[in-house]
Amino acid sequence: MKTKTFKCDDPLDELVLTALAGDEGAWGSFIEKTGPRLIAYLAARGNLDDAEDAAQNAWSNAWQKASTFDPGDSPAANLRGFVFRIGINQLISIQRRKRAKSLGDDFDLESRDRPNDENLLLQEQLEIMRECIEALPEAQRTVMLMRMKMSESEVVAALEIQSGTAASRYSRARKDVGACIERKLNGGRQA
Repeated sequence: MKTKTFKCDDPLDELVLTALAGDEGAWGSFIEKTGPRLIAYLAARGNLDDAEDAAQNAWSNAWQKASTFDPGDSPAANLRGFVFRIGINQLISIQRRKRAKSLGDDFDLESRDRPNDENLLLQEQLEIMRECIEALPEAQRTVMLMRMKMSESEVVAALEIQSGTAASRYSRARKDVGACIERKLNGGRQA
């Protein structure tokens, strides 16, 4: 039987290899160390409750598939990417189910908490930024949101794209979001 040796560059590599060997304690430690990033990334694409549900499903699915996972040369980065891919798919499924369920529901604006005056400007600015990010093409939006919580190498591993492609999409996304925000803010002042 061949034994594969790994060059463990990431401090989590040893932990990941132990977890992939079936150690539930190591798997729990991996979740503790990487979970907040996954939840934050998913929450940026939806809401916190959906993000937590999607993350829980992602970790469960990844654990079930651990025996088939190939850690490659960067076990921690590859497993994080694997879990992020599952998390993204889980979040999309949750959002689709909710949209399908709410098609007939009326949206009650009066039931929402109204922001106080001091938070209104910040909320408006965040909404403009959110709209601009949502207007990006899917490939750029995905890279931009992932780069908020992950390194470029983790994004490359998660999306299975070339480093140059990730850098190009991220750069273009930042430029487009900046231009969009400027247009909306200037347009708001002129109106």
